[in-house]
Amino acid sequence: MTQKIKSLSELKKLQEAEILKLGLRFDHKTHNDDTARQILVCVGGGCLASGALEICSALREAIEENDLSRKVEVVETGCMGPCAAGPVAKVMPDNVFYQGITAEDAKTIVEQHIGKGEIVYPLLYKDALTGKPVADIDLIDYFKRQTKVALRNCGNINPLEIREYIAVKGYQGLAKALTEMTDEDVVDNVLKSGIRGRGGGGFSNGLKWE
Repeated sequence: MTQKIKSLSELKKLQEAEILKLGLRFDHKTHNDDTARQILVCVGGGCLASGALEICSALREAIEENDLSRKVEVVETGCMGPCAAGPVAKVMPDNVFYQGITAEDAKTIVEQHIGKGEIVYPLLYKDALTGKPVADIDLIDYFKRQTKVALRNCGNINPLEIREYIAVKGYQGLAKALTEMTDEDVVDNVLKSGIRGRGGGGFSNGLKWE
């Protein structure tokens, strides 16, 4: 479906409508046991190399076999970060992170976690000091010390679905620049941001544009 967006306000209305569809991924603290679930599977390069697409297929097959298609969907996302632990996935809105998944593990996740609401503890990250399994992704050492900025949506949205990017405020900066700002305003904002080139020299983008 093609949709022409003519203003920032129209883009924001579309964003508000689309974010409702992604609510499970961003409002995990207010769910209950009856909430439908999503299994987000990393299909970044590292996880692809270790069989992520096969995991997606195994999950979908298990969902069909157990008649759970109304309770859960599989979503392919960008890289979640810990490539060495791949294939990795997280169940939302539970916020539970699984690593080193095999096709057989995929079946277990569907039957045990989705079907019975029971976390699959052997597939969880183990704390380096205590050896105890950690279910909540936000409490895992690798993640809890990070503050993602440019990559904040990676691992939460499907990078091939433009509406999912719009749902997390994608293109709003571009829309504002095109409809509400002068050339000088845009350059001034880039200067103030401190954004630098990624070529190695780290030269100011704002100065280049100016």
